[in-house]
Amino acid sequence: TNESVDSGIYEQRLYDLKHLIVEKLLDNLDEYLLNNSTLNGLNSIAYLQLLLTLTIEFASKSDEQNQQFVHYILKSLLRQ
Repeated sequence: TNESVDSGIYEQRLYDLKHLIVEKLLDNLDEYLLNNSTLNGLNSIAYLQLLLTLTIEFASKSDEQNQQFVHYILKSLLRQ
């Protein structure tokens, strides 16, 4: 029972960390990607690939909170 509780805690922490990473990537999209002349196209692809890979986890969950977060991500990307 303790192992399942510990596993649940670690899963939640990992989920929260992924959520935070996505938020930071979106918050810094202008600085890191759009207005950065030192980044070339290859780095832009890697940046977006990381962002979209993390987004897949939220999109795979059916609850309203995750779906709203996915919509927020997509709106943020489309605004750019």
